[in-house]
Amino acid sequence: MDVLAFWFSDHVAHNVVAHTHDFYQLIYCKKGGGYITVGDKRRKALAGHVYLSKPGTLHAIENVDDMYLLEIKFVAEDSIAAVLPDHFNLSAIPFAQDMLIIAGDEGIRGEAHYDEAANSAFKLFLIHFMRHFMNNAYGKSYSHSAILDTPEYARENNDIKILNLKYYIADQLNKEITLEELANEVSFNKTYFVKRFKILFGMPPMKYVNSMRIARAKQLMSQTELPLSSISAKCGFKSPHYFSRIFKNFEGVSPQEYRKR
Repeated sequence: MDVLAFWFSDHVAHNVVAHTHDFYQLIYCKKGGGYITVGDKRRKALAGHVYLSKPGTLHAIENVDDMYLLEIKFVAEDSIAAVLPDHFNLSAIPFAQDMLIIAGDEGIRGEAHYDEAANSAFKLFLIHFMRHFMNNAYGKSYSHSAILDTPEYARENNDIKILNLKYYIADQLNKEITLEELANEVSFNKTYFVKRFKILFGMPPMKYVNSMRIARAKQLMSQTELPLSSISAKCGFKSPHYFSRIFKNFEGVSPQEYRKR
């Protein structure tokens, strides 16, 4: 599937006058209320509902009751336009709803290699979103039970487990984390786990762990006066020397030089 999500925003809605884009814009109402216009249809915005503006389609937003939105802008192959509706209650497809939330969270947090993770989750959202409507249109040819039995569906569910590891890793950064521990956390053998992780995050698991450690170290260096030895320990590095070596590999300068800048 040729899809690229390039803009994510999670915010209290602004009033936006009718306008068009040459890309897709997905609007997901998280809570509150208002009105969302797509084309010639002005609909009441409801929590859990998706509103989709296709390229060249007029759309507008009216915030009435503290409406909170997740918005994603993306480009996609033309065949998607024939399948996706301009409005749907996403609560009817829980798996797709979960994937949309993960995609938005990845895109908004902007952590290391967020674009690969966000787009992986967003593609899974679109796949299951489209399958639902293909099922309604074609009946048994796209039955849910048949989908559940496919290797593709199993792989996608495995990928979700791996994507969710980012939260586990973030909670464990001040501790030792091993490849075996991560693979066991999602109950996969190491070979399969490493292969899928690299596809989803764009790097091997332990490099991703170190990238998150470095990101946290940079934050602590910028926002606190903690000595580098304390930052090293808080970020889970086994020694200040190892911390300095890994930091320089990622940033091109030592922690001391980075802090001076």
